[in-house]
Amino acid sequence: MRSRRFPGARSSECLTGLKDPGIFQPDWDNFQVLRKEGKLPLRIAALWRTPRTIEEAKALIEKIKPISRPGVPTTDDHVVSIGIKIGLDGSGGARTAWMHEDWSKEYTGLDTDNKGYPVIDLGLVTMLVRCITRRSTWASTP
Repeated sequence: MRSRRFPGARSSECLTGLKDPGIFQPDWDNFQVLRKEGKLPLRIAALWRTPRTIEEAKALIEKIKPISRPGVPTTDDHVVSIGIKIGLDGSGGARTAWMHEDWSKEYTGLDTDNKGYPVIDLGLVTMLVRCITRRSTWASTP
């Protein structure tokens, strides 16, 4: 679970909101507790973690449907569920993000044969996007 200290640190830097991609239920619960205690100075737009199967996606959609309503105003604009994050590839910092060309290395060289890689089967991605959007929930990809 994330630290309860992070919202205060962010707001001290004049940040008023953030998007948290890839949360689990304990993260959502923590945001709710902080909000009720008056300790959440930020607005949170939360995306739920990538489901790994269609069955998992269906269960997640049913769980978040009451709190995720695209296009419908919420009763609380401080903590909002905005859909499901579908992570496709690695990260730029680790040079594993999926690229069309080899990654550069130290400004002048190439990381030969390193184009990064997908971290999820692309056929599953297609099925997840269809499953999620057909059930009136948002899907987000990088």
